[in-house]
Amino acid sequence: MMTQTPISITGLVRNIGGLPQTNTPIRLRVYLETSASNNGALATAQWNGSAVVDRIVNATINSGDEVNVVYDLTWVPQSYQPLAGMGYGPCAPLRMANNISPRYRIEISVSSG
Repeated sequence: MMTQTPISITGLVRNIGGLPQTNTPIRLRVYLETSASNNGALATAQWNGSAVVDRIVNATINSGDEVNVVYDLTWVPQSYQPLAGMGYGPCAPLRMANNISPRYRIEISVSSG
């Protein structure tokens, strides 16, 4: 891995509506690609059903404005080495497993309301 320190995730969220959004919950979820998707070289990736990171931060966004939502994380993406014992590694043994990570999907969402 390129880093062993926790990473920071910041999402840029825009309010394109006509009303301000006050104290709106903005959810961050990070998903790990499944081993079946990785090993099968599927055209459409498949992601784990449960997120490895799930965090909600409240923010106020005025109409027509945007805000950087900072998620105060202590999360470190993992390489294939520690994930291999949990069935996430590729079928072929990797000599560089400690330096290669699976794909992660980062999803930031705001509930409609």
